[in-house]
Amino acid sequence: QLCAKYLQDNYADLNWAMAGRDKDKLEQLKLDLNFSGDVLIADAQDLEALRELARQTKVVLSTAGPFARYGSLLVQACVEQGAHYTDITGENHWVRDLIDKHHEEAASKGIRIIPSCGYDSIPSDIGTYFAVSQFDKPVSRVDVYQEAVGTASGGTTETMFTIGNVPKKMRDPFVLNPENTVSDTQKKHSKDGFKIQKIEGLDGWSGIGMMAIANTRVVRRSAALMEQNQNSYGKDFVFGEHGLFKTKKLARITSYGLLIAVMIIA
Repeated sequence: QLCAKYLQDNYADLNWAMAGRDKDKLEQLKLDLNFSGDVLIADAQDLEALRELARQTKVVLSTAGPFARYGSLLVQACVEQGAHYTDITGENHWVRDLIDKHHEEAASKGIRIIPSCGYDSIPSDIGTYFAVSQFDKPVSRVDVYQEAVGTASGGTTETMFTIGNVPKKMRDPFVLNPENTVSDTQKKHSKDGFKIQKIEGLDGWSGIGMMAIANTRVVRRSAALMEQNQNSYGKDFVFGEHGLFKTKKLARITSYGLLIAVMIIA
């Protein structure tokens, strides 16, 4: 609903349609937004309906997670029908699966599959690209400190309870990287973890990054792809992401609390 409202409020001339499985809810949203475009009905588990949806558009934007549960057939349909695809997933294990299944075919057809275009991981990924581009020399490391505001959506919360089923190999810090793009130096300095320490210049304390597990993998893949295209960020480029908290106490409570929660879920 937030996405639909944003498009309606800011891109009135864009030719777009709402899509989902519940016609009544979509029709009500259409009335609420005074939207004049089409409403398309397709269930995430109905491949033929998804193919028909993809046939009618140039780009599909998906906001329905967990994506490992609801997104796989939609991406398949987009690749088959020649539609570009983007979403707001933070599920790296699922993105790795998409790469393995669809990268070659999508690339040969000129189709863009661009996951993780929400809070996971646009600020981190594009922010790093922009920061590196401001220097006239190679950059060896970028560290991002994010101060979280707001709460997790229902889909994000449900996703958190599925991570316990993710194979250990899918938790690799470089799970999204192309083969043979990780140096020993990068491995040494890219291990998951956090430190509680004062960050000078930012008026805060570092701690666990709420979405660091998702964002770091995306940035590392982007850096590797840039390297392959002769646009290296810097030799053995390292990226880290951390939470930023107002006080040391808050950093400790949040960091260790989240760590315990993840251990229980896993």
